Amino acid sequence: MLWSGMVCEASPPQGPLPVHNYHPLQGLFLHLPAETVQGLPKGRARVGLDFAESNTFNISSHPETFLIVDLEMARLSLGLDYGVTEILEVGLEIPFLWRYGGFLDPFIEGVESFFGVLVAARAARPQNEVELVIVEKDGTSLSANEEGSGLGDITLRGKLLLHRENPGSPGIALRAALKLPTGDKDLVFGSGHPDFGIGTLLQKSLRAFTLYGYLDVVFPGDPFEPFGWSLRPIVSFEFASEFRKSPKLSLLAQLGFHTSPFQDTGSQALDDGNVFELAAGLSYRIRENLTWKTGAVQNLNAPDSTADFSLMSHLGFQF
Repeated sequence: MLWSGMVCEASPPQGPLPVHNYHPLQGLFLHLPAETVQGLPKGRARVGLDFAESNTFNISSHPETFLIVDLEMARLSLGLDYGVTEILEVGLEIPFLWRYGGFLDPFIEGVESFFGVLVAARAARPQNEVELVIVEKDGTSLSANEEGSGLGDITLRGKLLLHRENPGSPGIALRAALKLPTGDKDLVFGSGHPDFGIGTLLQKSLRAFTLYGYLDVVFPGDPFEPFGWSLRPIVSFEFASEFRKSPKLSLLAQLGFHTSPFQDTGSQALDDGNVFELAAGLSYRIRENLTWKTGAVQNLNAPDSTADFSLMSHLGFQF
């Protein structure tokens, strides 16, 4: 047992789950996922392949705005990162999106029924539907009621290590990202405007445990079309923990908070989108330079402004 603990302590952290805000509308804006403070060594590169399946069900009727979101989204993204120096890492993420009926409705309804928290409106609707509708009282509307796929908004990103972790203090890094409006806004795969975000990362290890902390602010682009809704900065913070059960296997748990970019829309599901989400999963080091992570994300307090449930997987290869 003593030897096992020493080996786990000596093995490097594998990092948290790189989860996003997977709501079809909230997720149109830039989100900086959890990551390690330490970037890639100079001259090294990493390729990451992420897949997420998220189920969202929202029905919100107010005098100003009527909203229905009943669908599943599959998100496949390719990430490329490069160590420019020993303290500076740059990269980009290219997402591809699929909107369809999905397969999680029966599972979610079964779980909610078992715990006695099944939403009546969900139970009354057909399973595996595709419907996204927003209608304002003046007749302005946005709809995406058919299956579709396409490119999402590409993100450029960078991370600068400010302070290396040592026994007496945590590692500290700054990061910034720019989201480009490459997604088709008519298919609701992009906001149609660039976003900019900046954040701080903290990381501290204690034997086989590693704790992570993040604070980010995202500044959305111009008003959301076609409604002309003004947008506000998105504030996110997240805490993550990693327990290295063995040199290859780590157990992960994360708690994240995100504010909504929307304001004065007339829809509580959009305006009051302050969300707490819990993510849990594992990371497995297949080889020294190949890591696989998988987990699930569950909303805790506001199902009207976040995806109900998401499954995610990440494969990272460093060379």
